[in-house]
Order: sequence, then structure tokens, then C-alpha cells
Amino acid sequence: MKQDSLPQSHSQQLAQRLEADIRRRRLIPGQRYLTAEKAAAQLGVSRMTAHRVMNLLVERDLLVRQQGRGTFVGPAAGSSLPHRKVTHVHLIGCFEGEASAKMIPSELLLPGLRQVIPDAILHSHTFPFDDAKWHVGELLSESRSDEAAPTAVILTLSSREVQEIVAQRGIPTVVIGSVFPGISLPHFESDQFEVGNQMLGVAHQLGGRRFTFVHRERWRQGDLTAFDGMLTALTQTGLRPNQIRVRNFPGEETVTRQIFEELIRETCQDRSAPKPALLCRGVQTAQLLLETADSLGLRVPDDFAVVYSRSWTERTSLPIPAIEDIATNEACILTVARMLQNQLDDSSAEGGHHLLPVKVVMPDSMLLT
Repeated sequence: MKQDSLPQSHSQQLAQRLEADIRRRRLIPGQRYLTAEKAAAQLGVSRMTAHRVMNLLVERDLLVRQQGRGTFVGPAAGSSLPHRKVTHVHLIGCFEGEASAKMIPSELLLPGLRQVIPDAILHSHTFPFDDAKWHVGELLSESRSDEAAPTAVILTLSSREVQEIVAQRGIPTVVIGSVFPGISLPHFESDQFEVGNQMLGVAHQLGGRRFTFVHRERWRQGDLTAFDGMLTALTQTGLRPNQIRVRNFPGEETVTRQIFEELIRETCQDRSAPKPALLCRGVQTAQLLLETADSLGLRVPDDFAVVYSRSWTERTSLPIPAIEDIATNEACILTVARMLQNQLDDSSAEGGHHLLPVKVVMPDSMLLT
């Protein structure tokens, strides 16, 4: 039997699946719905069959077709849908010194959230790192969650203390980045081991033989994993672990510039030594290093190599090699939103752990052969 000659009972079953999809996504009258092509792909039938199945919902006013515009949710859907919740999503980031938190721009996050959680209301918060635990505790105490207006949390740059207090509250949460050992929270992050491995590998390809991991003062769990990846890459290239060192810097920019100037002078003073390479966590660190090198009259990558890692929360690109996530911003946001929605729908559901693969991005002027 051909798919476009289905019996009426099968067509009704397919129509029930589309109706369930409307309810599951909490779509309301007037919202755009699937095209026939997308409905066909979702149902696993031909476009003609999907069109006929959708006509069954049109007859019941669950869908409305508008000539030249598409298919929309119909007026009858409003009475069949459950009461829609208003979900308050708190985006929380911590910062230290003058360094800002790696916050996802609200104009990018909110539309993606609302595709999955239609009535999401987004609240953005940045707290000083040292006092973040107190601020987050006060915020969650004031955010009284109930069935009609549940609360959810997205953590970006967060300390162990902040993760602990959020975990204790049992609030639907997604951590952007790594969680600390002993803390059970759903998290969404880059493959940090591969980030470190590829950073050092690219620096080695650029001629680097002496490596410095340039890092902020406070380390987090993902940073340790990235450093493990660097040590593994050293072994793979036949070099020794003592050929990489670590230099930490504070969040205050003026002091950091002074530290970077001393670091670059020290690294490049012996021109007869093997070529140095600096491995940076984050766009801001790499940008500051490039500016410092330029002020000293040094050229990258001729005098020394610089490789940096960039997460999907960071927008800036630099003219040096980057290790970044393969997934698009939109895909990342939808995944985070679905992780939250799963927890909102079922308090016992686990949000899971999503690991993003990474890739090397070379500027055109430095493509490796």
C-alpha cells in the first residue's frame, strides 16, 4: 500500500500525533506551525499524506491555512491546551576584578528559549565572584517557584559555592561549562580535553616548542581538563611535560597588562631558544596579549605563536588560531532550553550532560599546509 493511500484510521492516528505535538509544544492560536514538508518528515510519510492529515486538523479548527503565508495554529487549539506556565529563567554569571562574566546576549538567548518554553521570562544577573554565593542565595530565596510560575536557572561562569547552593535548592538548572566534583547538576560544555589537546597541537604546528598556559587566577574544573589535554598533546609530539608552564593573572586589567608585558619580554628575550607559544583561555586574554605584543614591537606568529579557545558564548574573533565549538549558537541555545524543559516537565528528570565537539579555526593569513 502506498503511503499516500492510507486508510482513514491511520490518517486519524497521524492527525492525533500532530495534535499531541501542538499540545506538547504549548502552541497557541495564531502561532506558525509546521509546513507539509516538515510534518511529512516528522511523521515519516509522504508530503501528500502529510497534507491530507493536516486537512483533518483544519476541519477541526486546530490548524488554519493562510494563502501565501503558511499554516498556523487554529482557534480550537486554545481550548484543548493545558494552562500555560510562565517560567522565570534566571541567567546568572559571576565576574572577578574588571573581567566581565561570559554572559549569553539576551537578544540571542530569549528567542531560542521561547521556541521551547513559550512563556519564558528571562532575568539576567551578574555578581562579583567573591560575594556571588550570598547574592545567588538571596535571589533564589526571593524567587518563589510554584506550578503556575516555576523558576529555572542557567549558570554561566560560576564558582563551586554557587553551584552547590543551586544544587541544594533542587531548581531546574543547566550549567554552561563544567561542574565541580561531587556536584550533580546538568551541564552543557565544550569537550575541554580536546580543546587543550588541539590548542597545543596547533601551537606545535606553528613552530612552538616552549609553551605557556596563560590563565586567570581562579581555576575551574574545565580548566584542569583542558590542561590534561595539553599534557597529552605534549607526549604525542614527543616533548616533555616540563616544556609547558602555567602563568596566572588577576582580573584587574592594569595589573594584567603589566604581567603580560613581563611574560612576553621574558618569553622572547632569548632569540636563539626554541620558538615560544602562548595558549590562552578565552578571547579577552588573547586580545590583551596581542595588544601587549604590538606595543612591544613584536609580531605574532613570527616572534611567538598565540592560540586561544573560544566558547559559543563569546562573539569576538581574532586574527590568530582559535579552538571553538562546532555547533551553532542557535543549536546550543535550543539544547540548553530543552534540558531545562525536561526538568520543568518532570521534576525527577535528569537534564543530562551534553559535550560539544570542537574544531580548529585558522585565519586566512595563517592556514597550515
